[in-house]
Amino acid sequence: MPVSKFTTTLFLILCVNPVWAQKLVSTILPVQLIVKEIAGDDLDNAVLMSPGSSPHYYALSMSDRQRLAEADLVFWMGPDLEATLRRVLASNDKSVPLVAGETLGHARESPHAWLDPIAVRTMAVRIADALKGRFPQFSRQFTDNLKEFERRLRVLDEDSRAQLGSLRDLNLVYHHDSFTSLARQYGLPEGIVLLPGHARQASVKTSLEVSRILAEGEVDCVVTDPTLPSGLLKTLKVSQYTLTVEVSPLLGAPETVPESYFELMEEVVDRLSLCGKRTAAGKR
Repeated sequence: MPVSKFTTTLFLILCVNPVWAQKLVSTILPVQLIVKEIAGDDLDNAVLMSPGSSPHYYALSMSDRQRLAEADLVFWMGPDLEATLRRVLASNDKSVPLVAGETLGHARESPHAWLDPIAVRTMAVRIADALKGRFPQFSRQFTDNLKEFERRLRVLDEDSRAQLGSLRDLNLVYHHDSFTSLARQYGLPEGIVLLPGHARQASVKTSLEVSRILAEGEVDCVVTDPTLPSGLLKTLKVSQYTLTVEVSPLLGAPETVPESYFELMEEVVDRLSLCGKRTAAGKR
């Protein structure tokens, strides 16, 4: 049977560029953006969850399971964040958890470590090591990309520290504990957290305490997360002196999709820094 021109062309493409058909899957957008910085644009780098989907409550579909099974490497934050993926990925020898729940120094690795540029360096090294192991012929490219990423992380760290300095003396309430590692890194108040971990609703004690201090004007800013249940927030009476700032740890600004990790973090820092601005009435 004669070989068609298309078949011949496809065969040549695959021979010249053997990674053309390789697949990387990252479970959430921030991870995909970091993987892209190290892997470059030559590998198929897909994201499992739609942008803005909460990894705490995500339910795998059959097509999701197939994508994970067919991937050459799967990058995920780990079971502390993505508990619903534990059973599928913990036994998958192609999965690469970027946060293993280990203790580094005096602090346990945060499941939201992508929000901390210093912690992201450790994640990036793990990504580079996994890519080199799977595609050793491109090790030099991954190493060069890692070095450039680390350089830009240092700049991001310095800029973020300067921009968030105005928040250090404020009283904050966080919708979720996703910003805890970032707060610790930059000396920000950890404040009161409404929904810790995988919780879907705040405890009665926390709800009453937050309601009281908000009503009395003792809070400077409430940081809300649009990807989480908002029922409690709607019932809280916020003082005229309290700002409310909406920040998505997955997207930065709600209803936008960042194209790079640095775009994501710049948006997160920009929106958090709004807590340092006061209303025309001023502070009490």
